[in-house]
Amino acid sequence: QGYAAELQGDGTARLWRISDWTQLGSTYTIPSFSLSTWYTLGLRANGSQISLEINGSAVIGPVTDSAFTSGIVGLYAWSGENARTADVTFDDFIITTLE
Repeated sequence: QGYAAELQGDGTARLWRISDWTQLGSTYTIPSFSLSTWYTLGLRANGSQISLEINGSAVIGPVTDSAFTSGIVGLYAWSGENARTADVTFDDFIITTLE
């Protein structure tokens, strides 16, 4: 359970709830995308508000999704058409609301 940021080889980015692979928010395509350029993807959670950031700028969200209050965050590698495999490092997360 958790959320995933996806960046495809054509520069298309998506934000997913991975328990059922529901796409959250809209699809974003990086302008002038290049495979030879480094991009930093980030997921930001603030209570039930989830955002996808690329190079420090929010590009999708915030969207409201309160399906999880804890879970796993990690890097997913794309391994073919419609195949997502967990591949690198994982860490636990807990969402708390600051007042």
